[in-house]
Amino acid sequence: MAEGGVHEPLPAVEARAIGNSIHRWITTRSRMWKDGAAVYEATFVAIQSARGKKGGKASGAVRAARRDERTAAMLEYMKGKP
Repeated sequence: MAEGGVHEPLPAVEARAIGNSIHRWITTRSRMWKDGAAVYEATFVAIQSARGKKGGKASGAVRAARRDERTAAMLEYMKGKP
């Protein structure tokens, strides 16, 4: 870091090495690269759909429980009114 908090840009050789490292990781470890874009997309959509369904069921149960509590509280309140 230079004076006054000004940062120097990366040297070109270091930026190129980072780019090569990223490229190497993508081509050797990325599922999208190995399986192909269509397979990766289908897998991703299936995983996200399952996660959404799981969360929807859980949050739906919580909402139903809260609704039942509010209904019971309102019925108790209404019983006390003349």
